[in-house]
Amino acid sequence: LAEAKGSIAEEVLRRLRDTHDSGQVVPPIKWKSSSILLAAIFDVLTRYSDRHLANIYVSGDGDLSLIDNEHKFWSNTPNSVMLPATQLFNVLSRVEIEGSRMLADFAHTLDYRCHIQGGVIGRSFPEPMRQCLHHLAYSSFDMDTVEFVKVVGSRSYVKDSKCMKKACLPMEMRQHARDLLEIGFEPVVSAMIPSFSQRNKSQCKPSDCS
Repeated sequence: LAEAKGSIAEEVLRRLRDTHDSGQVVPPIKWKSSSILLAAIFDVLTRYSDRHLANIYVSGDGDLSLIDNEHKFWSNTPNSVMLPATQLFNVLSRVEIEGSRMLADFAHTLDYRCHIQGGVIGRSFPEPMRQCLHHLAYSSFDMDTVEFVKVVGSRSYVKDSKCMKKACLPMEMRQHARDLLEIGFEPVVSAMIPSFSQRNKSQCKPSDCS
């Protein structure tokens, strides 16, 4: 949730298409694995509903910045190009991106399973995210960290300066963070997206992640 830097992922893929169409060798995309894992966990934690390629910035070193976060929290299910079995991920499986199957194949290297050994996060969260989840799950929000609370419709949101500083977070995220820590990433996703467990039995093959 830091300030976006680099180029929109969709534009990065378009430039790769232009390189391919000109007959040049297309270099592999060097996504930063730790950044993709954090982004995928964030989208599950917040049930972010619209993580398409235009909502991801990528820097020259492959680091990701997520944009357009403020109003997409807490749908019934997450929807992200980094999460197998979600609609946006599945679209890349079925269609070409602007006429290029090659771009769809490159886009699939965003699959979070390509960026962790064995393709499974389980309860082994990257340390910065583990600390954040623990704070959200078990710490009481107090005036030392909470900047404000607002109510939109029937949902209360909190902006907490200790964790995810630039986002307003649904208060019910506390239980969701606890579930991730205690049950694990894949079981939580499977509970929200039943087809995920079947899809996840077939982990990425090396060719899918290259």
